Amino acid sequence: MKCGGKGMIQLMVLLYRWVWKNECTPSRWREGVVVNLFKKGDKTDPGNYRGITLLNTVGKVFCKLLNDRIVGVLEKEHSISEGQAGFRKKRGCVDHVFTVGRIIQGRKRAGKPTYCYFLDVKKAYDTVWRNGLWKQLSKYGIKGKMWRVLNEEDDRVYESAVMRQWYFS
Repeated sequence: MKCGGKGMIQLMVLLYRWVWKNECTPSRWREGVVVNLFKKGDKTDPGNYRGITLLNTVGKVFCKLLNDRIVGVLEKEHSISEGQAGFRKKRGCVDHVFTVGRIIQGRKRAGKPTYCYFLDVKKAYDTVWRNGLWKQLSKYGIKGKMWRVLNEEDDRVYESAVMRQWYFS
């Protein structure tokens, strides 16, 4: 894509406009290759691998554009908590570490005890209650064409496993 120049950009814009107008994503965007990456521990234990689905790049760029539009609307309407860093520009894990550090410092100065816990939800994406997610999106104003295009794109979750490979580090 980097080497495609203006011609590539023009083709992508035409494709994205077609997808938006017709509310239909190419089936290729829903195909992926599942690659199992080794985390740590015993390499013969399948539980020590994390599956990553490699998806079509043009489709991922389209999803990024949709995400930027949605986050922009939600930020404008103050529907996203300031504590939410995931999937937002110029925010990430470092922001959370900084915030936790500041809270701990403030409570320590005030002489108040502080208790902190961290929750790591394994396979969180795989366990999302889809109907609840769609209700929440609607509640926050994601409706009409945007809702339908997102719903069309979400079908990839059920069609993503095309091939499996094992990768060892």
